[in-house]
Amino acid sequence: MAMILILMIQFGKERCNVN
Repeated sequence: MAMILILMIQFGKERCNVN
């Protein structure tokens, strides 16, 4: 379960970085 949370956080961070 934690893995999913980490993946979601990483994905969001990457999207923010793209900005």
